[in-house]
Amino acid sequence: MPQDEEIPSSILEQATMLEGLLIAQATGGIADDQIYQILRRKFMADPTLYDLIPVFVRTYRNMSAFWPFIKREAKTYAERREIIVKAFTPLMDYLEGRNSAPSDQIASNALETFDVEGVHAVWNKAIARRTTDPEGAITIARTLLETVTKRILDECGESYTDKEDLPKLYSYVAKILKLAPSQHTEEPIKAILGGATNLVNGIGTLRNRLSELSRSRRQIACQTISPSCQPCGQHRGSNCHLPRRNLPREATEIMRQSDVDEALAVLYLRLNGYFTTGLILHSPIHGQATTELDCVAIRMPHHQQTDRVVSDAPFLEIKPSLTDLIICEVKSNPELVSFNRPLKEERQTVEALLQWTGVHSKENIPHVAGKVQPLLQDDANLEEVRSGVTDEGVRTRALLCCPSSTASNSERWLLDGLEILSYANECFNPGVRRDTCSVRYNFQQWSYPLNRIVTWLKDQGRKTPTTINELYAHLGVA
Repeated sequence: MPQDEEIPSSILEQATMLEGLLIAQATGGIADDQIYQILRRKFMADPTLYDLIPVFVRTYRNMSAFWPFIKREAKTYAERREIIVKAFTPLMDYLEGRNSAPSDQIASNALETFDVEGVHAVWNKAIARRTTDPEGAITIARTLLETVTKRILDECGESYTDKEDLPKLYSYVAKILKLAPSQHTEEPIKAILGGATNLVNGIGTLRNRLSELSRSRRQIACQTISPSCQPCGQHRGSNCHLPRRNLPREATEIMRQSDVDEALAVLYLRLNGYFTTGLILHSPIHGQATTELDCVAIRMPHHQQTDRVVSDAPFLEIKPSLTDLIICEVKSNPELVSFNRPLKEERQTVEALLQWTGVHSKENIPHVAGKVQPLLQDDANLEEVRSGVTDEGVRTRALLCCPSSTASNSERWLLDGLEILSYANECFNPGVRRDTCSVRYNFQQWSYPLNRIVTWLKDQGRKTPTTINELYAHLGVA
């Protein structure tokens, strides 16, 4: 049974998880039915959000009931995704604050009959929004204060202009009602009234800053989608489609084997505590690059992840006292497992790589490069490659990776699919529940394409060990 700590604390993240589970169920992925039911109950129990959740969420209590509906509604994965995303739009827009602008009108309408009940009703609306729409709650509070202060000024016959902000309006009212700190001499009274003034000033300032931040984000998002588009505020015209949020790529997308293989290498090294990145080494020749590295991985000497209760992979022979730098080349064809020619033949290419990593002093880079380059050769000694070159507290090694390789090769340090999947399974699917590390959460947080790989690997309903070919088939590898 999923535990509460496996559910995100943010209501927006919960909605995203709920949407992701339904998309996974509708597009051939793996979806946790128990987590779906927990999330569904949470949203069904919230009177503010009940009318915003999709009808099919309110109707179908579990994934088994939802599947015939979505299967009937659309035949293709893309169409099903579109149905689900469109149905979640009202909820997501509300949670992201896009539809919180009516807060001002809510306050104004409630105070058309200015009395205690009216003020109390508006205050309750602000309280109700403090979790699901904090920006809207602040807007209501500010509008309530502005409306009350203007009503008092009107009844006292005092004039003011539309340009005057909340702090200014409150200062007028405070003097009329003798609530200004300067009108009193007793320190306790001055402190209380000064606190009220600071509170009003804070609400006014905070709301202005939130408005500026929201406007800035909309402009950045707009220009990211279309660089030629001018900042457009809330504009959603045909030439400017403001993104609602980052969504995973289509479940029907055909993935290349090379992309999957590189993702598997990255996943394996990340699970072992390495920071990973690809790298392009540039060339002085216009229109060319010297070479590309599939994965450069660095693990720091004091790395720890004890809460996961999984040891480092023995295959990597990690030495915790050293910074570990791994130069990893990934190949999809077992017959072509080799480092790129520039790394093997050009010393300056290896020097450029080491210079980019920043793990060695500038003066020492040529010396280290001279020791590392022999490890990149096809006939390099296995033990020397695995041991690597240690200098300045950094161990540098050259790792080849070919997930599709099935033939054992005792002469090369080669990371294959069996090793990757075995270690990932140990990390993702423990035999007993770990008290310090949940393994059930929103797998979309891994980002594409790792989210699809991790979701498949975490399928607890699988009866047989995973194989690399099964993974390729699941991902539709071309």
